[in-house]
Parts: sequence; C-alpha cells; structure tokens
Amino acid sequence: MLDPQLQADRRAQLGHVLSAGEHLLSLIDQVLDISSIESGQQMVATQAVPLAPLLETCVAICLPLAQARLWS
Repeated sequence: MLDPQLQADRRAQLGHVLSAGEHLLSLIDQVLDISSIESGQQMVATQAVPLAPLLETCVAICLPLAQARLWS
C-alpha cells in the first residue's frame, strides 16, 4: 500500500512502477510456462481473454513515457 501522505502525482508514478513490476513478473511466468509447454511438461488450454483491461494496463504504463517525449 502506498503512503497516503505522498503527493498525488508521486502516488500515481509509484502505482505505475508497481503495475509495471507486476506486468514484468507476469511476463516471466509466461516465459516459464512456454518453456514447460515446449518441453512437453505442460498441456495448452485455450481460453477467452478480456482485451479491454489488458489494453488499459498497457496504456497506463506507456502513457507517461509518451507524454514525456511529447513535452521534451
């Protein structure tokens, strides 16, 4: 949990950092899953994935970088 005494913009920035870290951990887990699938240790099951939350997360991670480039 983020310190409520932090300024709102700092809290938002830290929230993005935490979100990006969680995303990175998820990617690492997926790479490990792919490795076990390729080695035949795990079977693949397809399922529907809600696209909107994934895209919202991507935009939230990339937007500050894009805005920084626009204003620099």
